[in-house]
Amino acid sequence: PAARPAAGPRRPAVEAPPVVAGHGAAARRKAPPWLPIGVAAAAIAAVILAVALASGGGGGDGERASTTTPKKSQPAAGSDAKQDSGETDTAASPPPPPAAPPPPADDGAMTVAQASALNDQGYKLLKGGNPAGAVPLLQRSVEGFRSAGARSNVNYHYALFNLGEALVESGRPSEAIQYLEERLQRSDDRPEVVQAMLDRAKAQAGQTTDGNGNGNGNGNGGKKQKADKGDEG
Repeated sequence: PAARPAAGPRRPAVEAPPVVAGHGAAARRKAPPWLPIGVAAAAIAAVILAVALASGGGGGDGERASTTTPKKSQPAAGSDAKQDSGETDTAASPPPPPAAPPPPADDGAMTVAQASALNDQGYKLLKGGNPAGAVPLLQRSVEGFRSAGARSNVNYHYALFNLGEALVESGRPSEAIQYLEERLQRSDDRPEVVQAMLDRAKAQAGQTTDGNGNGNGNGNGGKKQKADKGDEG
């Protein structure tokens, strides 16, 4: 057999270089670039949540408790509550009394409106079966028209007749004659009715009539005529 060649000097074994992290095939993969941003955002959200929980005081209803005294709510104008209150007050209040005639002027003179109002009130009492109660109101009405210088006013003419009739119905016919005669002189409205009342007043007072009656009040005045209305025209 052939002799083996003599072994030459042996080369020292070369050690493989150590594997450094991040290098080589076995190196760890690099982290994605958005990862740091996501971590930072999560940290900020955690801080905000902690602050919110600390401010809310851990209330179970999820609403922040107020440390100030709540203001009383005021009902808006025209609200249902205000309307209900107004309706209740109106329903509970008694009906207003009938309007009284306006007070006389400072100088004591009565206005035409005041005299007309008195005539209306006296007329209602007269037709309501209370002629005696109507007399003072109608007397004040007549005097009011005279003091106001309104003898041509149609309501003054009505007041003259109403007063004459009230006096006749109250058993004071002699006092009624002057008012009925003035009515005939100042107005030509239904003179036959006024004349009949005048004849009746004269008959009851024991005076003679002017031919329209028969002396006992049963002529044209025997049938009761319709009186002047309290407020016409």
